[in-house]
Amino acid sequence: MGKHVEDVNEFGIIRSRLGNKYIARVESYVTATHVLRPEAGGFRFVVAGRYVDRFERRGDEWRIAARKLVVDWLDVPEEASAIRAHLAQITERGRSSPDDFWYQQ
Repeated sequence: MGKHVEDVNEFGIIRSRLGNKYIARVESYVTATHVLRPEAGGFRFVVAGRYVDRFERRGDEWRIAARKLVVDWLDVPEEASAIRAHLAQITERGRSSPDDFWYQQ
């Protein structure tokens, strides 16, 4: 077996390679609890899901190039129809199958 190197300075050349060094996909989980003011109905509702981000390397920095919100579940009172209508505009819903947005990219 070869010698164990204790000091990185013993190497003459070090080269590391990341297979996809300019684009990365990241999935971040989010749970957002909202409570409206009493004059707005006083409703409490919860949205749980994921942000699916595509990062691109720009110079020495990684930046979000695209973001998609995938809603996995909602807890919204039946009487909060305006909130339900607004949340219905988020068209991407999570699925426990290969049809999920994460696998479709």
